Amino acid sequence: MASPFFSWAQIAGGLALFLMGVTATSDGFRRFMGRSARQRMAEVTDKKPMAFVFGLILSAVTQSSSVATSFAVGLVDVGMLSLSGSLVVMIGASVGGTFVTLLLGLPVVQLAPGVLAISHFSVDLLKGKGRNGALVIRGISLVLTGMFVIKTGVSPLMEDPGFAEILLALSARPLIMGFVAVTAAAVLQSSAAVMALAIALVGAGSLPLEAVYPIVLGSHVGSSAMVLMASLSGKRNARLLGIGSALYKVIGIALVLPFSPLVPGFLSKLSFLSPELRCVVLQFAVVWYNALVVLPFTPILDRLLRACFVSDSQPIEEPAYLDNKLVEFPALALPLLDKELTRLAGFLEVETKLLLFPGGTLEDIGKLREGTDELWDVVADYFESMEISPKDGKNEAYARVAYALGAIKGIKESINDWLYPLIVTEGKKKRFPSVSADMGYEYESVLFELLRSAMGSFALGDLGLAKDVDRWYERLKEIDELIRRDIFRRGDYGRKGGLELLARGTQLAKACMEMTRGEKMAFEMGRVSDGRGPNVEMVREYDEQKSQ
Repeated sequence: MASPFFSWAQIAGGLALFLMGVTATSDGFRRFMGRSARQRMAEVTDKKPMAFVFGLILSAVTQSSSVATSFAVGLVDVGMLSLSGSLVVMIGASVGGTFVTLLLGLPVVQLAPGVLAISHFSVDLLKGKGRNGALVIRGISLVLTGMFVIKTGVSPLMEDPGFAEILLALSARPLIMGFVAVTAAAVLQSSAAVMALAIALVGAGSLPLEAVYPIVLGSHVGSSAMVLMASLSGKRNARLLGIGSALYKVIGIALVLPFSPLVPGFLSKLSFLSPELRCVVLQFAVVWYNALVVLPFTPILDRLLRACFVSDSQPIEEPAYLDNKLVEFPALALPLLDKELTRLAGFLEVETKLLLFPGGTLEDIGKLREGTDELWDVVADYFESMEISPKDGKNEAYARVAYALGAIKGIKESINDWLYPLIVTEGKKKRFPSVSADMGYEYESVLFELLRSAMGSFALGDLGLAKDVDRWYERLKEIDELIRRDIFRRGDYGRKGGLELLARGTQLAKACMEMTRGEKMAFEMGRVSDGRGPNVEMVREYDEQKSQ
């Protein structure tokens, strides 16, 4: 009899090959899909049936739900998919993961090393899509080869009486067996790897079929552990989806546990199948039952997650929408960036209001100043990491965001670097006696309305608000002239800060005008590109009124 050490070494090596194959298949499938194909797949997931099919197919091909989950998080953040829709993708991914178990239960495992050799050489010989397809096949064959090595290592252990006694003891204690399966699936980050080992043990006669049931349940729950832990340090929607994944599987276990007494009879009716395939059918039954029962109630699960786990207190500097995994997908990343810029614009508007008018503590203003500085740096870095290709068809959206980014930078610097130090001095908000109270209040009111209209024009894409910006800017220039004349007449020449306030206000107003200029150009680009649509008349009307 071979040494048990070598048998355990083969089992460990087989598990390593199995997990390497999962990673390789995921990477190969990402390349095979291509950028445009991934974007088209993102567009079809806005419907619940298609979202389920998307998660199922993607998980079945890659043997991993992480790819489908990352897409779901990105889609729900960008507003193209609701949280309930992303939960549907996750449920589909959970179901799709059972198909790899089906492959493990079929006799094709013995052919895996040969397929691995052929696909490996094909990767070196082929180019383009053919090479990417060979990478996917190589990953799948690596998974099956890992299963082959595991079976090779399990067979000699059958002759070890101590190993057989341990398995018999565990099979008589389903709770312990289930706990071991949960732990193993969490550590290996794969329920398929745990099922691969179980199928190998059942096929070798080392494990009774009935003992597979707690393994199926434990691996089903355990596979969500690492997803949950990783999501807790992520953004809100990632956290909700991670918690939802764990809750979904716990609910599934609670639903199937009452059927435990019926499992032996169910397996005996499948006696025409091999022991390995009966393991596969048992996992299919559990996972599909979980999916079919919970799937109609995903909107309720959505509301439950939001009610129990959503907190409104999020640091200003922490992005609410950006996802670094999606920078290579312009169709998803640009809308995310647009939403984050809108959020930043809202914080700048609040900060300006607190600076110019009574109310708000210096602590609140300071937090807004520091938070908006840090958030802008994050947004700028995210934008720089994006790569836009002419094939993406997103040049217009990219140009709009790029222009808005520069304009918001000018607005932020005007507020944080110039207005803030001018107004907040010696631990208190400073007023300007050299400016008459009425004119000073009107100037600040008009400046704030100009800023608010510019931010609204960007957030809503509304040319009507852009016209308001022009009107407020003209009024601001009139008040500016009156104040300067008043300062000159008083003879203090702004020694108490009046002229400096006007200079900073003019700087902020020009940055706001730059913002609306970008929005107008975005409308004009849309008009030139299609020559039709509801925005055409708005642009034409805007141009006519501007020329009058």
